[in-house]
Amino acid sequence: MKELARLLEGFSERFPQKIPMHYMFLYAPDLRRNLVPFFFYAARSEGPVERVLDALVQRNEPGAAQDPHIEDFTTDNLGRGLRSIRHFVPKGGEALGMSVNYGWRVESYGIDLSMRTVSDDLGWVSANIDAFDAFARSVKVVHPTEPAVG
Repeated sequence: MKELARLLEGFSERFPQKIPMHYMFLYAPDLRRNLVPFFFYAARSEGPVERVLDALVQRNEPGAAQDPHIEDFTTDNLGRGLRSIRHFVPKGGEALGMSVNYGWRVESYGIDLSMRTVSDDLGWVSANIDAFDAFARSVKVVHPTEPAVG
């Protein structure tokens, strides 16, 4: 347990300085593997929805090794959105990285929501896109006074 606590503390110290986020969830399908962080960021909705969704899924973000693969990604809880799979070379890095990026405009709350994960284990991430999508479909925005489970 102490090792897990140290690991979680390391995530909480390392990532907020590198990736803008409000929340981070750790995906642990197999405890023999590294935990996979999912970063969430929400901001008040501003501007044309298409432009905002493109930014949330990093359609035109510099450093892409190729154009990102972008699909519509609608969920019952969040509404219409986009998902991108993007390959890139990190600044100062040599190995190819991969990000899976989701973006929604959640009209009922007046926010734009981003969910993202990043890894250099391209094969494993590619093999787990369906699990990531299932997780994204389960995400729900709730007001602080509403019950979170229901």
